[in-house]
Amino acid sequence: MGTDPGRLRGLRPDERGVALALERVTGSTARAHDVDGRQGAVDLVLLHPDGRTAAVEVTSLAADGVRRRGTEAGPGRQRWPDPRRPWWTVEGATSSVAATLDDLPAALTALLEVASVARRADKVAGVRDVDERHLVVELGEGALPRRLYAALCTPGTPVPTADPVVPDGLTHLWLTTGWGGSPLLGWQRGAGWSAYPAPA
Repeated sequence: MGTDPGRLRGLRPDERGVALALERVTGSTARAHDVDGRQGAVDLVLLHPDGRTAAVEVTSLAADGVRRRGTEAGPGRQRWPDPRRPWWTVEGATSSVAATLDDLPAALTALLEVASVARRADKVAGVRDVDERHLVVELGEGALPRRLYAALCTPGTPVPTADPVVPDGLTHLWLTTGWGGSPLLGWQRGAGWSAYPAPA
C-alpha cells in the first residue's frame, strides 16, 4: 500500500476513495494517472508488490432522478459513507431487501452495454503495456433492478457463481455502491467473484 501522500493528488474524492479501497484489498499502491492535462488517460495505475501493473478506470451509473451528494473520501477522511447518510438518493424511493446476487452477471452484461459505461470499459480494455485492466463502476440506485441493488448493498450476500460477459482485454471488474457498509465486489477473469467487507 502507498505511503506517499502525493500519489493520489488531483483525483476527485470518489476516485480517491476507490484508490484507497483497491490498495486495501489488493495490497498494491495506487497512483493518480489522469492528471496534469493527460488526454485519454485512465484514472489510476496500480503497482503490485510483484512488479505487475494495472490500469484502472472509474465510472458511475445511476437512474435519472438520482442525486449524487458526494463521498466521505478525502484527505484525512478515507472511509466509506455513513450508512445513516446515503450519498445517493432517489426521489420517492423505498428500500427493499433481497438475499441473492444470482442475476448480477446478466445485469452487468447489460450494464456494460450502456453507452457511458461501455466507453470506459473499452478505454481501459485497450490500454497496452500493463498486466491487468480494471473497471470500477460506482452504482447508484436505479443502475440495477431494485432488489438486486439492495442485495449488492447488503454485507454477507453470497457472491454469484456465473461470469458476466465483459469486453476482451478487461481483466477485473469492481462494483461499489454509495451505502455505508456495502461490500466491495470484485470479479476477475479466470477466478470469478470475491466480496470484501467495508472497513470498520
